[in-house]
Amino acid sequence: MYEILRDLLPEIDPPFADQFYSVYKSLGSAIRGIFMELENLIRRDPANTPVPGGGLHPITRYVMNYLRAACGSRRTLEEVMEEDSDGIIRPSDDLDRMSSSLSVQIAWILEVLQGNLEAKSKIYKDPALSLIFLMNNRRYIINKAKDSELVSLMGEDWIRRQSTRMRKWAAEYQKATWSKVVVVLKTEASTSSASVKAIKDRFRVFNTYLEEIWKEQKDWVVATSSLRRS
Repeated sequence: MYEILRDLLPEIDPPFADQFYSVYKSLGSAIRGIFMELENLIRRDPANTPVPGGGLHPITRYVMNYLRAACGSRRTLEEVMEEDSDGIIRPSDDLDRMSSSLSVQIAWILEVLQGNLEAKSKIYKDPALSLIFLMNNRRYIINKAKDSELVSLMGEDWIRRQSTRMRKWAAEYQKATWSKVVVVLKTEASTSSASVKAIKDRFRVFNTYLEEIWKEQKDWVVATSSLRRS
């Protein structure tokens, strides 16, 4: 509808031009309002119940599919956002790098989403599971962006920054999960100087830790093969 009205504007007779233009502007405001409502929807989504196994949260899937679909009308949305660009810019390093008002708006929505997910991650009692939740959801965001017009709006630098954060979380997860095992492996003992009993005890403790990790994490969700490799 917005595109139709835009294309008809030059042909409207002067007596009706003001009324027609008012409808056109109202449609633009309504479209911008939809993005504001999306932001409010994210903010209102409660951080009450953790997703089992640290899997993908429904709000992540909803927002990313919404943004992907919206990018199908990218040209129109860019026009609409440019009409009210002063009203959508928010303070953020990421937003400063954006090249258009639509990019700024989408970057802000994603920033709000990621803040919401980080709040939800704190529900988990296990720090390692909290990190799994963050990585699963951030990987989904990255993959959806790369597989759509979002990547051209957000830019490769944005993708790299998200990937850097993923690597940081992966390192924190490995530390939280495997620190006890690493301590056992680094215990000063060797086949040449340690007693057979000491070596057996060390392997027994090692196997016990591995079994504990398996029992704790066997039902955890690792959403993508690339995340499993990390």
